[in-house]
Amino acid sequence: MGNNFINNLSLVREKHGRQILAILKLLILVILSIFAFMNFDSKLFFNSIHALPFQNILYYLSFIFLSKLLYAFRWKINGKVVFPKVKISLFEYFQYNVLAEFISIVMPTSIGGEITRILKIRQKNVKTSYATASILIDRALGIIGMALVSICALLLLGKRMTFSLKNILPDTLLLPIILGILVIFVIVMFLFLHWVRQPRQTKRLSRAWDIIRDKFGIILISLGISIVGHLVFSLAHSFLFVELYPLSWLETIAIILTPQLARSIPISVLGISAGEGLMVASQMMAGMPRETALIITIISLFGRYFFAFLGFLLEFLKDGVSFFKQVKENKHEILEDEADR
Repeated sequence: MGNNFINNLSLVREKHGRQILAILKLLILVILSIFAFMNFDSKLFFNSIHALPFQNILYYLSFIFLSKLLYAFRWKINGKVVFPKVKISLFEYFQYNVLAEFISIVMPTSIGGEITRILKIRQKNVKTSYATASILIDRALGIIGMALVSICALLLLGKRMTFSLKNILPDTLLLPIILGILVIFVIVMFLFLHWVRQPRQTKRLSRAWDIIRDKFGIILISLGISIVGHLVFSLAHSFLFVELYPLSWLETIAIILTPQLARSIPISVLGISAGEGLMVASQMMAGMPRETALIITIISLFGRYFFAFLGFLLEFLKDGVSFFKQVKENKHEILEDEADR
């Protein structure tokens, strides 16, 4: 009874933490969106759209598809490490990922997409604890790979590319915005440390770390695949930049991938998070017109919606709406089940 009370209290605290993070990320998105649309030139915006060939968008989607296949392959390797006797195809991992993306858009919390992936793996007779461990490892490798690629790109660029906040913010607002970002960073770090100290999360992280330590060589291969996937994802945007605002490959990687780190905690509203706002901001800081930055970001968001709808369509054609009801009904059951393990 005591354990159940502690687990329920932990769930309530985690829920409150997610709500605070959702408010913070939405606040950042609103602020950055306001600055993105300041002095907006609609004529330049639509002229830039017409200047972008349709085939470039198709090339962009093709490379995004390739990056998603690489992310699915990363998860497949991680799955083989955690539950080696279970056979799951690369296509199934890809389907689970794009379906999770759809659920995350429809259910704007961090939990929808992860519950989707857990439920799909459980359908293969995998315990919840093992499914969760594979997802934790997969997410960690995704974040680490993204950070490594971003940092390397910025270091290699050096002084060849300069960023200026004055391109998006008036001088009078620079200090208040910087102080606000520092405050938000402190709050997020406090919530993260609080999350890590929860008994349920400690068990999850400990289990995932034991697996990483035992299969470190395979995990490194998975990290390499993660890095390649991030590179492909970043360079997909070069098909958009080439006609609107030509950049080198290193510049494209730095501008596109670095803001994606803000999506590490996937709390969003209709798939839109602070990551999109920071993506617009990073392009403008590099000197790109705000209209061009908005076009690139909107097309990127369209790509996410496109593959999310593909995930919905594949699941709908297979099982109708039964799985979507299952996600909603089993959300708390899975959390409590994992907490008791």
